[in-house]
Amino acid sequence: MKLLSSLCKHAQSKKILVIMDAKRGDIGNTAKQYVHSIFEHFGFDCVTINPFMGPDSVVPFLGKKEKGVFLLAKTSNASSSYFQDF
Repeated sequence: MKLLSSLCKHAQSKKILVIMDAKRGDIGNTAKQYVHSIFEHFGFDCVTINPFMGPDSVVPFLGKKEKGVFLLAKTSNASSSYFQDF
């Protein structure tokens, strides 16, 4: 975790945008803790999240206007259609 934090800070010192490919998606209170960890503790600029649990899992991330959020919509793995093509 120290290395991850150090790498994030180093990249940002070089003016490199840092995206946490976390694909997080959880209930409201847990999502709030992920927001704190990803954006405040580590300082990432953007994050990928999984919106499949509904607005409760997305809204906490949208409160950080200066941060970017990428929503997972469709994955490329062969069996993704099992759930994602309905």
